[in-house]
Amino acid sequence: MKVIGFSSGGTGHSGNTDRLVQTILERSGAESEFVKLTDLTFSGCKGCVDLCARPQVCSMEDEARPYYQKIKEADAVVMGCTVYSGGINAIALSFLERFYGYRHVSPAIKDKPFVLAVCGYRNIDNAVEQAQNKLSAQGIKVLDVVRYLSSSPP
Repeated sequence: MKVIGFSSGGTGHSGNTDRLVQTILERSGAESEFVKLTDLTFSGCKGCVDLCARPQVCSMEDEARPYYQKIKEADAVVMGCTVYSGGINAIALSFLERFYGYRHVSPAIKDKPFVLAVCGYRNIDNAVEQAQNKLSAQGIKVLDVVRYLSSSPP
């Protein structure tokens, strides 16, 4: 079994989102890969449907490209979302926007098991809902939502 985990945490490699995603990966007992999205240079979806329709995976040429194929091949995915101003941060949102490439012909990652790891300060309910909506639009099964609610900012 192969599990890939992504973190949109922005505070180096030891922030709450990173640690939460890494812990979930370790406890899965599966072969895993951790990806720090803030280490990559990429953008959100640019609507280049002609490039992603046939392969059913985002084909934009940037540093995130290989991970969209890895998501298709993985047995499960952990998506770590950091919350800023009541919603998931722009890094996570840009990464999830490009899931649009999976759904042109048939839903390529439908029923793929996902675990959401959502970290923030005070109220994170809106961000959890936002991330779940992005994933459910692809037919993704969110198996669990792991929340970390900090009482003080980092």
